[in-house]
Parts: sequence; C-alpha cells; structure tokens
Amino acid sequence: MKRRIKNRFLLPALMAGLGLMLAGRVAAQSPPTVTLQPTNSSVTVPLGGNVSFAVSVTGSGPFSYQWQHAGTNLSNGIITTVAGNGTNGYSGDWGAATNAELNGPSGVAVDATGNLFIGDGDNNRIRKVVSQSPTLVLNDVGFGNAGAYDVVVSNPYGSVTSSVVNLTIGIILSAPQMTVGNTNFAFLLSGPAGSNYVLQVSPDLSSWSSVSTSTMPAGATTMTLSNVISGYNRRFYRALMQ
Repeated sequence: MKRRIKNRFLLPALMAGLGLMLAGRVAAQSPPTVTLQPTNSSVTVPLGGNVSFAVSVTGSGPFSYQWQHAGTNLSNGIITTVAGNGTNGYSGDWGAATNAELNGPSGVAVDATGNLFIGDGDNNRIRKVVSQSPTLVLNDVGFGNAGAYDVVVSNPYGSVTSSVVNLTIGIILSAPQMTVGNTNFAFLLSGPAGSNYVLQVSPDLSSWSSVSTSTMPAGATTMTLSNVISGYNRRFYRALMQ
C-alpha cells in the first residue's frame, strides 16, 4: 500500500521559500549606489597643479563611469598609470597598485567588474588590480579646467550621479613692486580673461575689506593690480576671483 503524506502547509511553505529565493535574486541585482563621493564640495588647485577625484560604489557589476565637466561628458581616452612604480621587482601586494613593483609585464585583461589582471612574466605571477575607486586625474590644470565635476555610474540595472565637486584654479600673484617714493605698490595677476577680481586688505589675516575691483581684459590672462599704500601700511593683501 502506498502512503500519501498530506500536509496542507507544505505547498504554501514551498511557495514562500521560493518567493524568498526570488526576492534574494532580485535584491542581488541592484543598481549602483555611490558610497564615496568625489572629495569635497569645493577644491582649489594652483595653476599648473594636479588634482584627482575618486568615487566608490556598491551594487551589481559590471559598472561604467562617465565623468562630466560642467554637464559635458569628458573623453575616456585619458592615459594614466594604474599599476607599477617603474622599478623592476616583486613587491606591493595588498597596497596601492601604483606603488607595486612588476618585472616584465606582458599582457593585461579586465573582468566583468572592472578588475585588471596583469601577466607579470619574469615573476611568474598574474597580478590582480582591484577596481574600487574609479578616478579622474587632471594634470597641469589651467583655467579651462575650472568648474563643476561629477560622474555618472551605470550598470545593467540603473544609474546614479555623484555629488558635484567644484574645482577652482588659484590665481597667481607676482611679488609686489614698490613705486618710487614707496607710495604705491603693484603686482601682476594671472587669471582667466573676463573674470572679476577684488583686491582686499586685512590687518590680521582675519578681517578683510575690499579696496578695489578689476576685470581681466578680454583676450588677456594677466593684469596689474595696484593700490596706494597710504592708510594701508603694515597690512596684508589678497586678490579674489568673484
């Protein structure tokens, strides 16, 4: 005689378990979330300096990253060093890839999540560079690099835009030149054409007051700021871009 097990709770329990499994599969396939925003909300870099912005994300890979400057997509054809410090050898595991030593790298490959594999031939190793913080690197910045930057991170399940970081290019002042009789001073200011600058004075580097405003002439990147010393002797001066 065949026995039949009757359990009216078996099918609902099975369906509930299947539902949990499906929910788990759906939850695993999630859109990207930015867990590390690009630096601070505002960064100032001197003319000719270098700066980098990085993000970290969570979600289901693979990810793609599109950096933007003032709402315009930047070219992805930026060449940068991702691994190796230029010295032959074997070191650097579990540290920054750019601090590692390689010896005869002979081939590279990238997996679906952006991890980079390097054939380290003379060390008989395959070195793995884990992609965790996609980075935008700007070298020798000029006034054209100033503005807002963000990155759009995408995967097959959605996309997210990072917070905006504003890059300001620091103005450059020459050493002040005193006029005959020490009644005036002047210095050369470098900055983008058409920008407005204000000259300020302070007795203690804390309280600042404006004394004059100037505009960089069209088509020029330098101008001369000057001020009468009388009444402002033994003071600190600075120029700010408005």
